[in-house]
Amino acid sequence: MAGLGRTRRNPQGFSLAEVVLALVLLGLLSAGASSLVTSALGTSNAQRDQMIAHLLAARELETALAGGYGTLPAGTRAAAAVAGFPQYTARLSVAQQGADLRWVRVTVSGPAAADSLETLIANRS
Repeated sequence: MAGLGRTRRNPQGFSLAEVVLALVLLGLLSAGASSLVTSALGTSNAQRDQMIAHLLAARELETALAGGYGTLPAGTRAAAAVAGFPQYTARLSVAQQGADLRWVRVTVSGPAAADSLETLIANRS
């Protein structure tokens, strides 16, 4: 009766059940980690696309404003490819807001993101 309740340890290694359990746990941890990495990469790519759209909108707005009030007639220009970024298009809208004010809006759209920037420009002449 002295040996009841005791298990005999195998000094030669792990049992098959221990190995299978360890592999199952490793598989579950790996699946969870790969899911987190995939999600993080997707978020990173979306943020990159949004940042590109924003920076291109800022560049297009600055380019449009560089010519001054007289070069921005009211109306909407058709969407055109952004120089250096053919997958992105920019559309410029100009609306008269009074005798000497125009509302300028640039919208840049890309494969996965879009952004708009707008400002007022005054006639200083």
